[in-house]
Amino acid sequence: MESFGARLKKKRVNKGLTQDELAELMQKSGKAVISAWEKNRTAPCLLDIRKLAKLLDTTAAWLVDGAGDDTTRIPIGFTLIRTKELIELQRQLIKKQGQELRKEK
Repeated sequence: MESFGARLKKKRVNKGLTQDELAELMQKSGKAVISAWEKNRTAPCLLDIRKLAKLLDTTAAWLVDGAGDDTTRIPIGFTLIRTKELIELQRQLIKKQGQELRKEK
């Protein structure tokens, strides 16, 4: 069975991230932190595990003990979208609706 560090490294590499890049996304001081996690020298706190799972498109349970699937499950009929993109789409929709309302008057 793979260790936490091995699973972390697998997901990081699959996402095309360097240790430095992941450290920056995690707001850590440098790649030494990520390296220590991947070599099982130290372990991240629960909040960091949850953040890692989100950044690496997996679940905290899979990172910690390999439980379940290594991917985040998306229900059928749903699509993941970044929050900023969703907000921008909502702004565009509101703007368009406003324009259509003005045309009706």
